[in-house]
Amino acid sequence: MSVPVTRHYATVDGRFGRRQVHYRRAGQGPAVLLLHQSPQSSRELEPVMAEWGRWCTAIAPDTPGYGLSDPLGVAEASLDDFAGAAVEFLDVIGVGRAAAYGFHTGGMIGVALGHRHPDRITAVACNGLMVMDDAERGPILADYLPPIEPRWDGGHLAWAWARNREQAIFFPWHWPALARRMDFPMPPPAHQQQALLELLRAADTYHIAYRGAFLFDGPAALRAMAVPTVVTASPLDPLSAHLVRIGPVAPTVTVEAAPAPDAALARLAAHVQAHPGTEPPPVPPALARPAGDTALRRAVIPTPVAAIHLRWNRRPAAGELALLLLHAPGASGACWGEALGQLAATRPVVAPDLPGHGESGPLVHASLGRVASAIAATLATLDALGLERVQVLADGWGATFALALAAAAPGRFTGLHLIGRPEPDAAAIAAWRASFAPETIDWHGGHLLRYWHTVRDGRLYHPWFQRDRASIRWEEPDLDGRRLQRDVLELMKAAGHWQELQSELLDLAAADPAAPVLARGIPVREAAAGTDPATWLAALAP
Repeated sequence: MSVPVTRHYATVDGRFGRRQVHYRRAGQGPAVLLLHQSPQSSRELEPVMAEWGRWCTAIAPDTPGYGLSDPLGVAEASLDDFAGAAVEFLDVIGVGRAAAYGFHTGGMIGVALGHRHPDRITAVACNGLMVMDDAERGPILADYLPPIEPRWDGGHLAWAWARNREQAIFFPWHWPALARRMDFPMPPPAHQQQALLELLRAADTYHIAYRGAFLFDGPAALRAMAVPTVVTASPLDPLSAHLVRIGPVAPTVTVEAAPAPDAALARLAAHVQAHPGTEPPPVPPALARPAGDTALRRAVIPTPVAAIHLRWNRRPAAGELALLLLHAPGASGACWGEALGQLAATRPVVAPDLPGHGESGPLVHASLGRVASAIAATLATLDALGLERVQVLADGWGATFALALAAAAPGRFTGLHLIGRPEPDAAAIAAWRASFAPETIDWHGGHLLRYWHTVRDGRLYHPWFQRDRASIRWEEPDLDGRRLQRDVLELMKAAGHWQELQSELLDLAAADPAAPVLARGIPVREAAAGTDPATWLAALAP
């Protein structure tokens, strides 16, 4: 039976400054550090963790700059730098020694760990190691890692999708030739979508560990390796052809081909089992943070409804009230952008991602309905933070949800600040329902333009799907490419979830959702759509 995989953050103060590391953990027993390939995250290792967690404590961090881990803050970094960052992470979570397993880039970081930090690594299990000569490396460094710059027309999304598809056909992806063709089927579109999300999460820094891997001298590290090491790859892995390039190695190192992917994984599992690390202490509380740290940080809180991801800065001082920020369907706490930082500079704030949105997990079960489940998750989040009474800031359809939340637990809320709350009539509600296109993922990536123009047209028309003269937004449009890209990414993450939440909020809007809140004496202040929340709340302050 597989074991559950949980998600956590650790805050590291080290060579690269203060940074958060997002990681997954499963099981009990000796520590095994699992390291993912670029440009993915620890998410890809969940199936391995769920299996290996039966006999070890499987710990898989997102490499700095990938997934949800903060980058190192440098333009270039070697795999020795990433190995050092991994040791800092082990220090923070209390792991003295660990076996290390990694796939591709992760495997090469594992080799760097064993080479540079043999006192901390009991064994290295490398699933695919790249060995390139200068003739190969030069063109790859020049062309393999182009920057991902948002285009006004969304064309960069089509490029990113095509790049991911091509990576499943040729290695390297930008050298289309029969000699570079890979012998396995194209992954299904849903798999491609997940890989694309990971690439876009790391868009600004995806090239750094990649570049470090291209420059890493794996054979030299293996010749000097003192830690028991196995390097393997299956015939389906393009790096299987690189095994013969490794050459002479230290007596502690075994290099061997595997007949199939499962056989490679089994061989490496047996190797790390034979060289166990120390057992780590329990996971610290999700909301623990260094003394005096009041910066915006992220956390994952388990609730009976879903694992809730949030951003928060500090607990209230005496006489203070925290500000709860609620986003609209299809968005997340990240969509508050610069306003969240501005608000956090003056007061305690908490910005959760609703279930199925942002980086929160899906609903454990949906029997309560989307709105009721989101209410339960939000109240559980406030309980975890010890916040008995809070103010609320919400915008768009998030304002409708805020009213439902306050009506369900009126004693928790001292006031609601609502920006751009929709008040649709029956015809508008029907139009909203008709706008819900089926959630499809096209094999060619064309659906990505739907995401892009949904978000971009929302800056130009209100609502976004009514592009007539009456719906034109006569205000200076915010068409900054990076902010558009941020909101597109959040909409993609919420696919399959936001439509159901939106549908239930339409039902609420058909009545008068503010009436129950006002009847309970909770102050409600409203502002027009487009109002800057930080400026508005500062003006409202006594």
